[in-house]
Amino acid sequence: LIIVGGALYGGGKFAWERLQQRPPSAMEAATAPVDVPPAPVPAVAAPTLEEEDDRGEMRPQVVYRARISKRDHLDARGHKLRGTWRVLIRDRERLHELERAKHAKHAKHAKHAKHGKHATHAKPDKGDISDPRYGSKKARAALQKLLRARRLPDEVRRAVSKGTPLLEVQVWPDQVTVKVLEP
Repeated sequence: LIIVGGALYGGGKFAWERLQQRPPSAMEAATAPVDVPPAPVPAVAAPTLEEEDDRGEMRPQVVYRARISKRDHLDARGHKLRGTWRVLIRDRERLHELERAKHAKHAKHAKHAKHGKHATHAKPDKGDISDPRYGSKKARAALQKLLRARRLPDEVRRAVSKGTPLLEVQVWPDQVTVKVLEP
């Protein structure tokens, strides 16, 4: 037996069919589930080809090598920098400054360089590999935020403070990993 909306329906296949064919009662209509579209799911960007390898595993967005030299420990005014993350940012800043100076095509710069004014004899540190991303202050500020958000491994901090290590820096969307390749 089936009771729906106060009506009694006998058992069997035919009772079920009659139940399916009758119009819903007021009570059934009021309590019937309503087709509500699901709540929108926040959009998450799919990994780009640069972020995913052939096996579908995530890859870092940027990977570069940095040779930390004595010059990287000094700011633009010659003051000693404190903090490994500051030294890493200064390395990128110096590298991109040198690249800009090298590629300057403005006639004024070329004229002064011929006469020795503003000529830069500085070269990138041996082992520094450029990156396509951190040439601007804004981009380096984003890298700085990621570096400051986590404690770098003791091995990295010691290597930077005590010597001139070659580091590999991998930048992910939400973190940075730094490895010592050569102390």
